[in-house]
Amino acid sequence: MSLETTLGYQTLSGYSTYQIGGNTNFDKEGTTTFHFPISELKFPINAGLTSFKLAWEPMERLQLVGQVGSNFNWAYAGSLEDSDWLEDVTQKDIFSTSRADLRVSQGLGSVVYRLNRVRDRGDFWLGFLYHEQTLDYLASQLTQVSLTDESVEPILVTGNVIGYQRTTKIHYVTLSSEYRFGAFGEVTVVAGIGYSPWAYIQDRDDHLLRKKASTGTLRGTATSAHASVMVPVAPDWRLALGVNHELVETHGTQVQSRYEKTSEGDPGFITEIDARAFSRVTTLYGYLSFKPMLVYSESIVQTSNSYQFWVCPYWSADSIGSYAHPSLGVEFPIMPHLFLGSSFEQSSNKVSRALSEGVMTQWPVYGRIRFQPMENVYVNLGGGYTFVGNQIDSQAKTDLARNGFSNASERVESYGFGFIEIEYPITSEWSPFVQAKFANTTVQFRSDPYQETQFLSMSQIQAGLRIRTAL
Repeated sequence: MSLETTLGYQTLSGYSTYQIGGNTNFDKEGTTTFHFPISELKFPINAGLTSFKLAWEPMERLQLVGQVGSNFNWAYAGSLEDSDWLEDVTQKDIFSTSRADLRVSQGLGSVVYRLNRVRDRGDFWLGFLYHEQTLDYLASQLTQVSLTDESVEPILVTGNVIGYQRTTKIHYVTLSSEYRFGAFGEVTVVAGIGYSPWAYIQDRDDHLLRKKASTGTLRGTATSAHASVMVPVAPDWRLALGVNHELVETHGTQVQSRYEKTSEGDPGFITEIDARAFSRVTTLYGYLSFKPMLVYSESIVQTSNSYQFWVCPYWSADSIGSYAHPSLGVEFPIMPHLFLGSSFEQSSNKVSRALSEGVMTQWPVYGRIRFQPMENVYVNLGGGYTFVGNQIDSQAKTDLARNGFSNASERVESYGFGFIEIEYPITSEWSPFVQAKFANTTVQFRSDPYQETQFLSMSQIQAGLRIRTAL
């Protein structure tokens, strides 16, 4: 039985593209077929992510893995390219570029099973992996030119022009192998492939200047390949360098609507059109992992025939709450230094561009692993997933309706998170802690006839007390 904790850094490079054209359904006007594509947006994927991973082997041939990663905030990613073919695909008519800032968050979970072992040096693993990634773009500083009409002056816009969010969900079947070199298997080389016929993309393109939103739903396939090498740097510690390449291709439809009246028309449905979305991303990564051999000890969870657990009252401060709110959690030891927990949090929303007045309820579920770098001081690293419920205050709904936003609702998406924590026990039963949690999500605002998706930071500082008790 073993548990491996990993802290790493990844660099993503590649692009994400969507195209529209083909069959187009205008409301009450039937279907019209255009050439494909008539328009294409190509988004750069260049970002550096911090990642945290846990790999647990509850038995000899089975491994469970969970990983989260994010760059936590928008960073310059390159140039967004927008191309239009008005007449046919042989002649590009309009081309524009914009500055693209990108925020990335992603997570994965996998279950792998060792098929066989070769001379105590090599292993073959069959697995199932779920990978979810959200790309959140904000484009600005537009330069647009006509490639077919020289009399048309270039268009320059200095402000924000496009907001684009894409969430990709992939269910992989994986096959990998590893081989250990050296007299005692000190160096490990790993290589593997993955294939998925279950790749899903949901995206939303908000043309801010035209007050037009386009949402796509697409399905397709994904393939991936990876290789890495791991070397020991100290007892129980390993350093790894690796590369992963992923290709995703999907097809579906895009629904376009106008959420404000403009010179182009009134709010409402515009059209439904065929869409294709694909991406190609190469990830280079390095990480440091800690993997001690763990032996299960009943003394950590059982004393005098009583099962021990921790009650955790704590206090949170974040950007969404109008005040620092108290919360309560409970944690259970699974193995030495490994704990699973859950808690309940509720706060009043701070009014902002992303949120209206109301109440947000959160139910985090998480795991943490504890290290002891010095006497009487523990460092906890962990991560988990938070389920969210959000309700707009009735008076806020009335105010929104008075301003033209009837039937308003807000949905805050559930999200994954990671955290680092300092714990200082004062007795065997009382242990204060301070925690920094890092997380991002989105909030979807909907009303008649307006809808918008905004970024929402869920990062927070927590301070609390673990109280050991028993059943």
